Amino acid sequence: MSACNIFPDDDRIEIWTDAAAYADDGEILALVEKVLVLSDISTAVAVQGDLRILTAMEALVPGEFDSFDGLAGSLSGVAEGIWEEVAGKAFLPTIIKAVGYSDERKRLEVWSVAVGETMHHPAGPARLLPNEQVSVSPCSIDLLSRLGRAGLMDGTDLRCDTKAERLAVMRAQRETAFPYEVAGGRAIRMVGGWAQRTVFLFNTLGSLHR
Repeated sequence: MSACNIFPDDDRIEIWTDAAAYADDGEILALVEKVLVLSDISTAVAVQGDLRILTAMEALVPGEFDSFDGLAGSLSGVAEGIWEEVAGKAFLPTIIKAVGYSDERKRLEVWSVAVGETMHHPAGPARLLPNEQVSVSPCSIDLLSRLGRAGLMDGTDLRCDTKAERLAVMRAQRETAFPYEVAGGRAIRMVGGWAQRTVFLFNTLGSLHR
């Protein structure tokens, strides 16, 4: 599956992703980056699921759009086109998130779309996430219980403002088994490897940190 956690702040958006690529049974096959950086349009694309879709996007998306708004408006079509092209090759359900600065709306935005049937994301067209919404994926009751015991929950709200706290969220995800379609609904561990932090500052792509 992979982790993709989105933390919006006053002047930035942080994307936290893991690195482990898993087989259906939860065995780690490789450690890879899961974020495609499109610095010319101040955009990053993160993929959870089948990383061959990220590879396809690396080949097809760069240079195709002149702005983040162009990619965001076409995200559903891009995702569905890739899915239709490769669906016969046993690709797994995948969630794609695009993060960047909208010149039209003068703000940082996060757009999200799923291809294939996944229990971790509603089906349908790409959707704009609410501006202040923290997004932690994958998530479950078990994970929320772990975060509560770690002091990272304020009632029903996640409380993690520092890098250390956000890293603690990903470590809790690493310790949690989540149900996933490829395992027939059986809970497997799907977060591992390194934690990568991608930072957007206003309309300029910031830096990548591991």
